[in-house]
Amino acid sequence: MNPNISIIIPAYNVAAYLDACLESVLAQQLAAEQYEVIVVDDGSTDGTSAMTDAWSKRIPNMTVLHQSNLGLSMARNNGLQRATGQYILFLDADDTLRPQSLSHPMNLAMQKKPDVVRFQYGVYDEDGTKKQVSHTWGPRETIMDGKTYLSYQKVFRAYAWTYLIRRTLIVNEVCPLWFEKGVYYEDVRWTPIMLWRAKRVMICDEEVYQYKLRTGSITHTLTLQQAQTNIEHQFLTLERLQQLKKEYDSWALLDRQIWNMSESILTTVAKYDYANRYDYLKRLEPTIRTTPYNAHLFGWVDRIKIGVIRLSVKLYCILRHYY
Repeated sequence: MNPNISIIIPAYNVAAYLDACLESVLAQQLAAEQYEVIVVDDGSTDGTSAMTDAWSKRIPNMTVLHQSNLGLSMARNNGLQRATGQYILFLDADDTLRPQSLSHPMNLAMQKKPDVVRFQYGVYDEDGTKKQVSHTWGPRETIMDGKTYLSYQKVFRAYAWTYLIRRTLIVNEVCPLWFEKGVYYEDVRWTPIMLWRAKRVMICDEEVYQYKLRTGSITHTLTLQQAQTNIEHQFLTLERLQQLKKEYDSWALLDRQIWNMSESILTTVAKYDYANRYDYLKRLEPTIRTTPYNAHLFGWVDRIKIGVIRLSVKLYCILRHYY
């Protein structure tokens, strides 16, 4: 009999964090037949590979896949191909699950048979201080379709790891939903499509996922070359969002993601490649000029940011460069 859930953990050079991640899986205190763990070692060079093999001897229902460094998207895809659980949970190897938190969303999934269960997450500093909690709008523990769920959201975060997802919604013969190889910000495109397809979505208030802020992460230590690569991937994601908007009947929530990705591009440019800002601004201005703005889809902080961008992309870039 297939397990209730497959926990897919991509792992690349996370030797400092992997123990805590896997300990948090064990802390769920689930019966072995209820879950499986699939760790995908993405060509690590820091000892992560040996750690994953050692852990597989400790957790009988854990599988380790070793691959060359193909990136997060392919690690998730390869994990999905091996998974046998009724539901999928994505877990980044430098994050953790809150102890004994999976039982409630899993019970909802087993009893109500939704395509997707949206649970909550917390954002934590490296010292364990909670910095932020997630917000989800809509009726609790009530079945709705994915389009209805999306229509409730005042702020939409496209993190794939904040959902329990029926495996057959992702992996099916007719129209599988794979993560795009070699693309950063893969969730921005993938998650809206997943939810758009879902016929049965539920929200529960259980905080399951603990996202850890890392001061040494790439977002804090970009070289100029890394920043330029990052910017190009953001432009690529912007193109994907614009394609989706055409495909999905000009879905208004995609406008919000387009604005947010545009703001992210401007911020990265201002912080890391200010000397070439005019080239980037020229590429971005058609998007800014043609994307509708719906204020009700934004929180007040984002309203201020987007307001400045709509007034002048050059002004926003200047402000972000110096402040």
